[in-house]
Amino acid sequence: RKTHKFIKELVLPDKSHVGSIAVDNHNGNVWVCCYEEKMKCAYVRSFSLKQLEDYQFDKGWKTITYEQSYPLVTLKRASFMYYRYSTQAQEGRLYVGYYRQKADSVSTVNCYEINADGGLAEAPNQNRKNYNDPAEMPYVMQKISIDGGAQGFATNEDMIAVLTSSGSMNPSYLRIFKHEGEEDIDATVNGGNLVVPQWDLPPMGEEIYIYDNAMYICFESGAFAYRARECDHMDRVLVLK
Repeated sequence: RKTHKFIKELVLPDKSHVGSIAVDNHNGNVWVCCYEEKMKCAYVRSFSLKQLEDYQFDKGWKTITYEQSYPLVTLKRASFMYYRYSTQAQEGRLYVGYYRQKADSVSTVNCYEINADGGLAEAPNQNRKNYNDPAEMPYVMQKISIDGGAQGFATNEDMIAVLTSSGSMNPSYLRIFKHEGEEDIDATVNGGNLVVPQWDLPPMGEEIYIYDNAMYICFESGAFAYRARECDHMDRVLVLK
């Protein structure tokens, strides 16, 4: 972080659109947004922090290996996600959401409990039709409704932050909602939990993270594929207190 020295690049075993990663420091895992072509549904997969530290692509020219893999059949794709450790419940939680392009549509963020082994807590698969189907599936412990266009999501015990963006010429928007307990939450503009209506940010906001009383926001406009576009290019992380 201080020297900006390049450390390494990890080569993944598939070509999923990795819209997000999330780090579980309590169990030492890195979660990755994935997609399964055969099942046509979202997947989340993980490898360990130790794998990350040991991995060197030029030592054997092999991809990193996922240690865990979970289908999320209620989501079309895993567009973004967020890890949070709940101090009240003393457990980790993984929030996974799907990007819908239309801003006036409603999307859902599913919350999954992370068990003591570092995997997602599962329940019997109620939709199992044959022996090839998984006997258990990740259990959705909470659903959070959000507006369409969301590219990033973050939450703590008190608030929910939703980052939306669309196109390279339009501003990104950051909205803050009240976090109300363990029940399903309506975190849409018209849902009644809105605290901060809208902050305008540079275009192409992509990810947000809350840590130690600060919010970190990154943008995809600095990526090589977008540098030729006529827009405000944000090539660094924005930190808000």
